[in-house]
Amino acid sequence: MNLKLFHKIMDLMKVRNLNLTQLSKKSNIHLTELSRILNHKQTLSLRNLDAITMAFDLEEGAFYSDYIDECFNENGILDKRRSMVFLYKCAELRNAKLLQIFFDQVIEERSKQTLKKNLNYIYLVAEKLFE
Repeated sequence: MNLKLFHKIMDLMKVRNLNLTQLSKKSNIHLTELSRILNHKQTLSLRNLDAITMAFDLEEGAFYSDYIDECFNENGILDKRRSMVFLYKCAELRNAKLLQIFFDQVIEERSKQTLKKNLNYIYLVAEKLFE
């Protein structure tokens, strides 16, 4: 998980006076899994981010702008599973602003091969959305 998102979650835990066990119970994420996520030993899925968001009683998608970086691997290539789930969810929420930020980040890629691969994932999602 990127540091910005990590710090937002940790800050909210502090503000809401929640420890790891309490957040685990409120989010219905197993304590071990949540611990692994917050200790950067397991990636944060969008499903778990949504559960954490609900545990804090925030609006769905409240952390999505900070989740965009989680959709890319260290080489700048979209993680197919995470990015496709993210795109579907943003489309479902009709969040054009987030989609634009996501697309802008994809377009910034300088490698034609990586850009082509990333755009292919976006095209697959768009195809499914308009079936």
